[in-house]
Amino acid sequence: MRRYLFAIALAGVRLFAADAAASSLEPVTVCELLEHTDTLAGKPVLVVGRYSFREYGRFLSERDCVLRVVLDAKNGPLPPDSFSIDAAAASRKLAIVRRSTPLGSFRFGSSDYDRWALVYGRVESGPSPQKHPTAREFDEDARPVVCRSQTLVIFLHDQ
Repeated sequence: MRRYLFAIALAGVRLFAADAAASSLEPVTVCELLEHTDTLAGKPVLVVGRYSFREYGRFLSERDCVLRVVLDAKNGPLPPDSFSIDAAAASRKLAIVRRSTPLGSFRFGSSDYDRWALVYGRVESGPSPQKHPTAREFDEDARPVVCRSQTLVIFLHDQ
């Protein structure tokens, strides 16, 4: 089984073994979140997927499921004082995403355009955005996940 090294930009985030604590936030994939938006809307979520940075926005995706990442320092959810991530659960969810979702390969530029990531944020309720046929892989009208700051985007790297 592959092991992952978690590069954490957020001070105070702890990774722990599955049996170490029961109060962690369970990571969900992008498609799982969109399938259960009615029950997860308005609540803090930890979402795993392909984080893509484009000229027209930031996105978290899996297969045909896309969330637009919106950074909002005032309205994004604050993480709890004791914020921890179950590393084993995050690795299992990432393995699911990786089976169906490749990272982009770019002829020019950096691998920073597409990376595996966990995003702590909140998905708002409301009607599902309409899909518009565009030439782009990501739609600016995708359902937003509101994140307080870039430090709550946790990049994952293969080891």
